[in-house]
Amino acid sequence: MSVPLPLLIAVYVMVPLVCVLAFWLFDELRVRRRHFIPTTHLAIVCEICLHQFMADKDEPLPKCPQCGSRNRRPLG
Repeated sequence: MSVPLPLLIAVYVMVPLVCVLAFWLFDELRVRRRHFIPTTHLAIVCEICLHQFMADKDEPLPKCPQCGSRNRRPLG
């Protein structure tokens, strides 16, 4: 019993593609299962140096850790 060459090439190409597709789907499902964890911090962008940092929600004028300037709290 002989196997035709086009069938061997198709199997050689399809098996890795199916494995990659299965891994991609598994990873997508794993990422979508993660839940959002609420925090007591806000993401703030410094008005002077544009550095992004986290600050307490209760802090009225958060201080930028990079340049030391005080920033207004974003609304919301």
